[in-house]
This record gives sequence, C-alpha cells and structure tokens, in this order.
Amino acid sequence: MYSASEKETFNSGENLFVFHSSAYFLVCFLVVLYYLQARDRTLELLVDKARVICKTADATRLESELEWDKGIFSVEQLLDWKKEGRDDKIWSAIPVVIAWNSAMRIAHEDGYHFKTPKFNPRNPKNEPTHLEARSIQKIKTEHLEEYYEIDESTNRLHFFLPIYLSQTCLVCHGDPKTSKELWGNDYGLDITGHKMEGWNKGEIHGAFEVIQSLDEFDEELYQDIKVILIKTSFVIVLMSIHWIFDWTIHKTIY
Repeated sequence: MYSASEKETFNSGENLFVFHSSAYFLVCFLVVLYYLQARDRTLELLVDKARVICKTADATRLESELEWDKGIFSVEQLLDWKKEGRDDKIWSAIPVVIAWNSAMRIAHEDGYHFKTPKFNPRNPKNEPTHLEARSIQKIKTEHLEEYYEIDESTNRLHFFLPIYLSQTCLVCHGDPKTSKELWGNDYGLDITGHKMEGWNKGEIHGAFEVIQSLDEFDEELYQDIKVILIKTSFVIVLMSIHWIFDWTIHKTIY
C-alpha cells in the first residue's frame, strides 16, 4: 500500500505526464495545420505568378499576330528574307517564337523555367516529357483553360496554359497542299523547310509552361516550423517548472 504522500507524488507525476502529452499533441496538431495552410498559400502564390507569366506570353503572341493582320509581316516579306538568307528575321516574325523569347529574357533572374512543350515538335527541345504530354492531353480532353501539377520526384510546380492554333499559325502548320501557293514548292514544306502538318484553327498541340522549384519555399517553411517548435517547447518547459515549483511549495506547506 502507498502512503498518502507517495500517492500524491504519483498523481502529481501522472498529471505532469498528461499535461506534457496533451501540450505536445496540441502543438503538433497546430504545426501540421500551419504547414498545410502555409503550403496552400505558397502554391496559390506560385500558381498566380505562373499564370501571369503564361498569359503575358500569350498576349505577346496575339499582339504579334495582329502585326500579320496589319501587313507588317507577310508571306511575301518572309520569302524576300529567305532569298536574302535572313533566316533570323524569319524566326523573329513567328508569333510563338516572339512570345517564347520574351518570356525567356527574364526567366532566369525571376527564378523559373519557361518552356513550350508540344506534340510532334519541330524543335527537339520542345519534345514533351511524360508529365507534360499527359498534362497537355488532359487539357485537350477535359477542355481546361489551364492546369498545374506538382512533380513529387523533383518537388517542382508545373503550370500549363494551352496554345490554340490561329489562322496565322496555319501559314506554316496548315494544309500541305497550300505550300505551292504560299511558299512556291510542291513538297508541302513551309518557309523554314519543315513539313506542314495539316493542323486546323482552334486545335491544341502544345502549351506555355512555367516550372518553379518548391525547395526554397519548403526550406523557409521548415525553418519557420523549427522556430515555432523551439519556442513552444521552451514555453512548455517553463510552465512545467512553474507547475513543479508550485507543487513543491504546496507540499512543503501542507
């Protein structure tokens, strides 16, 4: 049998254990909640940033297409540049290339990677990865205006904005039968020497893509949580010392 003093000591130890357990459980719950909310806020900010970048690139593309409509760029002009051997000028008149170059100028300094993956690309660098191909196909089949996904293997956010083919695009990507009328050859080739694909206005074959790493944000979040846990543990220890001190005085007096 335990004496009254021993029972009181045992009960006090049990109460202290319950206090510690409850406090740490509550702290862990709040930290997890904080992490999830902070992670969601971070993703929302990154998605907003990626959306602005892609829409700016698309606006640049559409603006350059207006230059075709106004006659600033034309098939005849591109043919003249071809005769002069000025392929650089030809590429500078292609709307999607203009948009890509515009986005790439600030990509590195702003900490993101910009791509234009597409099916059957002329540039091998634009060959889509498995994730990119699946994402573009998802956009097409589900008629999405945008799509993003986190690649857990690389901890990167991939944001996609579909590129819809316009009438201007068909000058190079349209019916191969028009190559004679447009570019003066019977081989179905466009001004760049590539085979015209026979695509149609409004189709989706690629997208603007912004890739952003989550490593830096996760590290900042980890440091925040680390500070919270250290401060909280310190407070709990102080409260425990205060509780033990009060209990000791109470036992001494009574």
